Amino acid sequence: MAISTNGTIITRLAGSLYGEYLSNASYTEVSTTAPATVAANFLTNDFAGKTDAQIATTVLKNLSLNTVAGLDNWVAAQLTAAGSTAAAKGAKLVSMLNDYSQMTADATYGTSATSFNTKVAASLTLSQTAGNAGGSFGAAGTANGSFSLTTGLDSFAGGSGNDRFVGSIGNTDPTLSTGDEISGGDGTDTLQINASGAAATTIGGLTLTSVETVSIVDTNSVGTTVNLAGNTGITTLKSAGSSGAALSFSNVPAIAALDLSYTAGSGTASVGYTTAAVPEPAV
Repeated sequence: MAISTNGTIITRLAGSLYGEYLSNASYTEVSTTAPATVAANFLTNDFAGKTDAQIATTVLKNLSLNTVAGLDNWVAAQLTAAGSTAAAKGAKLVSMLNDYSQMTADATYGTSATSFNTKVAASLTLSQTAGNAGGSFGAAGTANGSFSLTTGLDSFAGGSGNDRFVGSIGNTDPTLSTGDEISGGDGTDTLQINASGAAATTIGGLTLTSVETVSIVDTNSVGTTVNLAGNTGITTLKSAGSSGAALSFSNVPAIAALDLSYTAGSGTASVGYTTAAVPEPAV
């Protein structure tokens, strides 16, 4: 049985009305507000000029139920019968979505309700992840995610797609910090580092799990070092669009594919492996 927590219901609303899951910033803003109030605000702010029939069509399209004959008329009738105010219609929409989430054993709607619950769960996890920018509700749980690191300590988790985690170093407010924890999950996941500045910069002390690629755009005019000590599972090191003076990957724990290129300047790039990665040849 799907449990209808505040966050879950609000995620159902965002998915059904907009076809999207909320960004972390938007989710944080509304997460403690009663879902019926959130629904009323959504309807007032973005659907004031829509008829009940148009709202029903939007909801069913976003839930991939728009091919069910007569369902649009039924949903529209429910909204109309609820009352003329956004508050009444919002409360009814919450009720219908909650009921739908419990229909996983229904002969007609069981498969779609199960898929709906899966998307809601995946969307809620993403919306609760700091820095997440929001995205497609229909693709939640399988789509490639994009995560922006923050100036504080971060703990991000990707999904089943090819996720991308973006952070900066060397600038005034770096967002990739010692102590950051990034778990890519399934798929082929990337930590994208944007390095800039005019002073030598080193980043290390990261915890990377299931992050296969570390990619950097380095424009630091003195030198940038990425210390990957303790992080296994990295299979590719990449530099693209770089023009910095000296880029170094250090303490790389395993032999990785290299894709290192410069677009300007005469900078250097080096890779230093741990002794475990490059054992001494047998005598």
